[in-house]
Amino acid sequence: MRSGAFAMTKINEPCAFSPRPIVTADLLLRPIELADLDAYFDLYGDADVMRGWGTHPHTSKDETRKLIETLHGQIAAGELIRWAITEKQAPERLLGDVGFWRFVKVRHRGELGAKLSKACWKKGWMTQALSAVIHYGFSELGLHSAEGNIDPKNIGSIKLVEKIGFERIGVIKEHSYDPFENRYLDTILFSLTKSQWKGYPCEIASR
Repeated sequence: MRSGAFAMTKINEPCAFSPRPIVTADLLLRPIELADLDAYFDLYGDADVMRGWGTHPHTSKDETRKLIETLHGQIAAGELIRWAITEKQAPERLLGDVGFWRFVKVRHRGELGAKLSKACWKKGWMTQALSAVIHYGFSELGLHSAEGNIDPKNIGSIKLVEKIGFERIGVIKEHSYDPFENRYLDTILFSLTKSQWKGYPCEIASR
């Protein structure tokens, strides 16, 4: 997909994505494959990780397999784009995932989402992963802005996006359903435009 592809695509036409590998200081972001099933199940089966995502943890690898297959279909349809987060020195081991979803193509906007194994928290890796994907979104997908919706209690994620440069826009009332608490919760909306973005040193693989 060439740079600025969103701007070149009619709203109602499908636009397949191809998540090319991205290299940062410590990470390799690469496509998620069925070979990642065991590690992906470990990630999605962790209640602490999934609580921040707002969905129940997986209880079977069949559930995770179906998710991977669904992701491949959604990426091919241009509905979302997602990468496996891996350590550059061990790219075979999936540690998390990151990408854009909830695109509003007519506005050249995408919402960010990411998860990372607890063993990798507080290493600065999520900062690298999010920054690299934002760079990809602005430089390769033709996005004008990126958004994030975060639980007000998720202080770590709030500090993270603010560190990257996101601006706090306001609170969306009862925007997210929490299956753990069985109720709708408010979220804080954060936004980052291309003009606000300070850039990030990373290498995107050639096509």
